[in-house]
Amino acid sequence: MSAELVLRMKKAGRRWHLSLAWVAGAVLLLWAGSGLLHPMMSWLGPQTANFYPPKLSLQPAQLERLPDLLAPSAEGGELSGARLLKVVPSGQGPVLLVNHDRLSVPQYYSFRSGLLLPNFDVQQARWLAAYYSGVEDGQVVAVDRIDRFTDDYPAVNRLLPVYRVRYAQADLQLYVHTETLALASISNRSKAMMQSLFRTIHTFSWLDATGAGRVLLVSLLMITLFAFATTGMLLLLNFKRRKITDGKRRWHRRFSYLLFLPLLAWSASGFYHLLQAAYIGESSDLKLSKPINFRHRLDDRFTWLASLEGQSLNSFTVTADRLGKPLYRVSLAPKRTTVTRDQRFSGRPLEEQARYIDAESGKPVMQNDLRRVTELAMQFGSYDESQIFDVQKIVRYGEGYDFRNKRLPVWQVTLTGAGQRDRLFIDATSAILVDQSRRIDRYERWSFSQLHKWNFLAPLTGRFYRDVTIVITLLLFLLSTALGVRLLLSRRRARRSSVTVSSEVIG
Repeated sequence: MSAELVLRMKKAGRRWHLSLAWVAGAVLLLWAGSGLLHPMMSWLGPQTANFYPPKLSLQPAQLERLPDLLAPSAEGGELSGARLLKVVPSGQGPVLLVNHDRLSVPQYYSFRSGLLLPNFDVQQARWLAAYYSGVEDGQVVAVDRIDRFTDDYPAVNRLLPVYRVRYAQADLQLYVHTETLALASISNRSKAMMQSLFRTIHTFSWLDATGAGRVLLVSLLMITLFAFATTGMLLLLNFKRRKITDGKRRWHRRFSYLLFLPLLAWSASGFYHLLQAAYIGESSDLKLSKPINFRHRLDDRFTWLASLEGQSLNSFTVTADRLGKPLYRVSLAPKRTTVTRDQRFSGRPLEEQARYIDAESGKPVMQNDLRRVTELAMQFGSYDESQIFDVQKIVRYGEGYDFRNKRLPVWQVTLTGAGQRDRLFIDATSAILVDQSRRIDRYERWSFSQLHKWNFLAPLTGRFYRDVTIVITLLLFLLSTALGVRLLLSRRRARRSSVTVSSEVIG
């Protein structure tokens, strides 16, 4: 490369860097400042009293009532065509949850009386909110059912429908998902304010109504940042090392060596995330399994329970095989059922093992979920068994299946076809398709997870110190931007002084 070409590159890089500096500086102040809000919401927001769902305690005598509860469906009763039949804990002990459709309000039946419990889903939501918050039920001021995503409960939370339970104490509000007994979100007045500021400043949500207008503006700003970082990098690499007497300029250059890679990573991954969300979208869509057919009275002897003596059950589901014939799915509780806040984000499976029992004959048919999950995968996507490439159990949240789903364990089914490898994530406990991803989804999730959220640090530092590292980096961005602005102002004053002196000389 000739010396003349190098000189031209230096001049072009400097000219573009200075031309972009004012816009890039303003955007950095906005995005770095609002980026600080994200870890602050985690650190300063309300914390839960419990990080693990409530336990289910079942006695054989209680299960023996189950065939009586299901008997009306054989005559076309209220349980006919149910897609989800699940025994869950409640404030009144174990109850039978029944759901015919994913967005419908579940029904509940008492094991004590065998009768339908009216409006029990609201009571269940209040009980779950009290369990997770540690606040007495008497403090509840409102309970609302949320069946669509909003600014207060955005799509990142995944679970629908949920109940918003509001307390008088500091405007505390919890979003609970009754089907999975999960806490979807917890917030209060200060956290809600930070979330609103973050959406307004960081994602420009106030431009949502413009559609493509928001995407275009944010794209241009991120391209500006990427170009600003690139030209700054060229300046650093091409200019010879020399002693800089101006302290502001010296520190600005030092910060630049540290910050140009994070700026490239954040602007590129943010741009990719924006475009995919706007024009491709996710393929996720929860699906329930097909209806369960009750043609005959179910076995009421439960002799198979003897083989489980001494083991705790944490869920009991009535599901169906590929022909719709009812099966009992018995979930054995894990030995460890307490987790810390940090462990909650990495995930702990809600069960150790599962067994399947023919509900009509009372005979064990499967010792694990593998065959059932294969049947469900073919059912959910109309796939052929030859298209199933791999099936594996997921017991921790990670890049491909993250904390937003709030369900563990799940089964990942990898499918082949048309040059793609799609993945289905199936919750065998409820026979539900929880999530699915295409190859393009996995590329974007990797980009956003590793380059934008810096999750590559989590295994080394843990979530807290990863967040600390990000906060320090953002503060350095703000400091470097402030120094850059001072340098620009000094340069402008120097140019004005030069013009004034020239005018005096000419005059």
